[in-house]
Amino acid sequence: MKRLNHTEFIERIERQHGKEIKVLGEYKNKRTKVLVQHSCGHVWEANPEPLWNGHGCPKCANNLRKDTPQFKKEVYDVAGDEYEVLGEYVNTHTPILFRHNVCGAEFEMSPNAFLHQGQRCPSERYIRSAESNRLPLEEVKAHIKDLVGDEYAIIGGYQGSAKETTFIHHKCGRSFRMLPTRFINQGVRCPHCYLDQNRSNGEYVVVDYLKQKGVFYQEQYKMDGCRNVRPLRFDFAVFDTKHNLQLLIEYDGSQHFTPKFPNGAKNFERIQINDRIKNHYCRENDIPLLRIKHTRSSNSDTFRRKVIDKLDQAFSNIQ
Repeated sequence: MKRLNHTEFIERIERQHGKEIKVLGEYKNKRTKVLVQHSCGHVWEANPEPLWNGHGCPKCANNLRKDTPQFKKEVYDVAGDEYEVLGEYVNTHTPILFRHNVCGAEFEMSPNAFLHQGQRCPSERYIRSAESNRLPLEEVKAHIKDLVGDEYAIIGGYQGSAKETTFIHHKCGRSFRMLPTRFINQGVRCPHCYLDQNRSNGEYVVVDYLKQKGVFYQEQYKMDGCRNVRPLRFDFAVFDTKHNLQLLIEYDGSQHFTPKFPNGAKNFERIQINDRIKNHYCRENDIPLLRIKHTRSSNSDTFRRKVIDKLDQAFSNIQ
């Protein structure tokens, strides 16, 4: 590597740290410490080489050890729902697993590169999805027909293949909104049928009840104000004829009460935190919330009767 001059050193620090670190002293060489200041106000003499390799303020590093939830919030603050953190945060230099929700690609990148250097999804799939965003509607329809024949169709709201549009699944007769890129490139299909195939017995009881009741309801309902970084989903939301929210229903499977796998402690903790957030949000906003607890006897007529009794009571309270 050629020897850097002072200006080149400053440019390199800015590429690595943005405006977080300001060079106060004169750079001489990579072995001679140079005076710098962090945005928190701390001033220290730093070894240049670790600094341009990503090491930051020692005071902040000692005072605050970032954890995964905090890092997820920082990602959401700069990128919204476009990216999802899948891995566990170690430190600013250790790569962590991300998912790009636009193209579906998963990739590893250091937190520093994502937050401070502005790097994003490197996958060619993202490039292809961006290109496909310019496809005219008729061409997208042709892609869909090649994939699934007449089983699915776009029925409205098309604004480009990387923006949500309305599909209909002719086999089940239900409509849904989805990115055409997810349908074409990732093989994602009708979410209603997916839920039907993966429901527990208790959830089937709830669905049957709501259908027989003839009420308008929505599954996997989310509200922007109820979130843990990202909005949280409720299993069922019930509305009146004017589409006013009347009742939220959560069917709590066994994973809400005990870790499912030997290494499932973190996921169990996340579920419990999300449940507490939902409970608090509903209390604060005066929204009725019915929680139905899964039991080992969920296949029995007794369990079905208990669920129906709970639903009857909940509906009597909102009428």
